[in-house]
Amino acid sequence: MYEDIKIRKMEEHSYREWEGVPSCILYLGGCNMRCPYCNMKDLVLNYKSVEPIPFEKIKEFLLSNKKWVEGVVISGGEPSLNRGLVPLLQELKRMDFKIKLLTNGSNEPLIRKIMLSKLVDVITLDVKAPLVDKNYRDTTKSNVDIRNIRNLITFLKGSSFQYEISVTPVPGLMKEEDFERILASLVGIKTLVIRQFNPENTIDPSFEKIEPYSREYLEMLCKKAERAVRKCMLR
Repeated sequence: MYEDIKIRKMEEHSYREWEGVPSCILYLGGCNMRCPYCNMKDLVLNYKSVEPIPFEKIKEFLLSNKKWVEGVVISGGEPSLNRGLVPLLQELKRMDFKIKLLTNGSNEPLIRKIMLSKLVDVITLDVKAPLVDKNYRDTTKSNVDIRNIRNLITFLKGSSFQYEISVTPVPGLMKEEDFERILASLVGIKTLVIRQFNPENTIDPSFEKIEPYSREYLEMLCKKAERAVRKCMLR
């Protein structure tokens, strides 16, 4: 019944990914980007060697912990590459959980369909670089069509859906002027999340030696963003 639902990792309790909503995070494997700073290396490069957790076991955990788990966050990898994503969302909705989906936006038609079908409550779109082909190729080491990402941003801006757009400033990859170029594409969005880079288990091991930007620097970026977006927060 659940053969297409392949969850490679589960974080049973989280308060960091969804503000005000105690959540369980489910991770799906596979990604069409190779961001060198990504710290989900096993879920991107070697996900097929990670044994899936039987969904029956996850379902049992969720139902028995409804007092403490209000929402389910779907992460990866890139969840929209998994053919089991929609069945997973449908099952979680039947179980009456709030759902947040994290995505890189490259599979815009499916993300739009999921939103219009009301299978999720919140979308988090992770923007990797200024929305220019070369910048995206250099940052993600991939050839994804950034028109899909641009289209999804436009769709989100004009919608009544709950959404966030997240950015991860990484020293050596994203300078202040790069952040400003990204921000210029996001004017008017509801919520911008600035994530702190985590130099652990990165796809490119050399990024484990990079010292993250200070919190003070990220707070400065957040203040700058507040002139262009409705809300900015650090995570």
